[in-house]
Amino acid sequence: MREFTIMFHSVNEIAQFATIANRQPFPVHFNYKDSRLDAKSILSLCALPLQTPVSVELPDRAADGSFLSDIAQFLCDPDA
Repeated sequence: MREFTIMFHSVNEIAQFATIANRQPFPVHFNYKDSRLDAKSILSLCALPLQTPVSVELPDRAADGSFLSDIAQFLCDPDA
């Protein structure tokens, strides 16, 4: 697994991320506080804060694909 830190600045950005995550054939999860949230679930997305870093967990096979370029605008450190 690989983790990346992202941050959302608006509800629209969360919706954009959800659209991208739901197109993926692999699981996408958020690690927020002590919870692991399904990034493809609308209920999980409602629990996310704005303006706060959140970890995204991806399978190793996903970290090299186009998913990272698709979510680059949300990454806190795009060069990671």
